[in-house]
Amino acid sequence: MIKTLILIPEHDNDGTPFEAGTFREFEAQLRQIEGGFSMRAGIVGEWQGFRDANREYTVAIESWLDLGAWLSVAVAAIELFRQQAIYIEVAGVPEVISRAGSLG
Repeated sequence: MIKTLILIPEHDNDGTPFEAGTFREFEAQLRQIEGGFSMRAGIVGEWQGFRDANREYTVAIESWLDLGAWLSVAVAAIELFRQQAIYIEVAGVPEVISRAGSLG
């Protein structure tokens, strides 16, 4: 199994909390990959001067062949949560992905 992780902010860049339905939509997409996920709330972080609370989602994918589906959900989350970029990890390797591509 390969452990994947994604941090999803609880508020948009203006400080408005995301609606529960937005999180349900994202979680439904995660369930389609491997059937489930783990989530921890209240992870605090800061990036480029923005300090926020995040939800940390972990999905253990069965095979590297499933990584494409997970990455598609991660990229879609950038739009769904109106972000410039989102932090992810795959097998312990961190990366910040953005609309324009990897930020490294």
